[in-house]
Amino acid sequence: MAGQSLIDDYVDALAARLRGPSVLLGDLLTEARDGLQDAAESYLDAGFDPEEAQRRAVADFGPVPRIAREYQAELAVAQGVRFIRSLLLLIPLVHGLWELNRLLWVDASQPDWYRTVAQATDLTSWVLAASAAAILLAFRWLARLIGDTRLVGRLAGAWSVGAVGVYGFSLLTVVVATAGVEPALLLVSPPVLLATVVTFAVMGRLVLLARRCFVLVA
Repeated sequence: MAGQSLIDDYVDALAARLRGPSVLLGDLLTEARDGLQDAAESYLDAGFDPEEAQRRAVADFGPVPRIAREYQAELAVAQGVRFIRSLLLLIPLVHGLWELNRLLWVDASQPDWYRTVAQATDLTSWVLAASAAAILLAFRWLARLIGDTRLVGRLAGAWSVGAVGVYGFSLLTVVVATAGVEPALLLVSPPVLLATVVTFAVMGRLVLLARRCFVLVA
């Protein structure tokens, strides 16, 4: 674009290749621009003309495709962290709603199979929450250990898709099981209806976040 510097063109080309959380994306582009400008100023101080100083700074920084891959990996990891934080927040919410309904609104003479389903769902929820917390704490350590942010991003995307599949199946099982015990509760009882609506809203949110994780590392 007329009037733009070589640094502006480079940053614009880099931005066009990147997708991910807007705040981190902006930080990465600002960091790139600042680094390029600092390098160009060093070349200016060494006696090069402004255009040559910028050309050398851009060449030193690296080709756009390679830098974009590295930045995209960081964005994918950040999206994975966002998914895990959402999972840690939403699991207790959904679990609490269904547990309250199970205790207060489902008849005390629940069949054994319903209790088994409820216990299995509880176990699944807390296993996912525990593993999500462990992964969240281990992300930076894992990135240093593996030494490849792109691989960590792919692992985050794969785990996110798997987690939302397992959790979605467990939530659907609860809804179907509740319908099997008291079909009218899903439509007549406001608390059960609320829990059902929240369940599907949560699943929609998690599916969207998991899809973003997967797309960012594709």
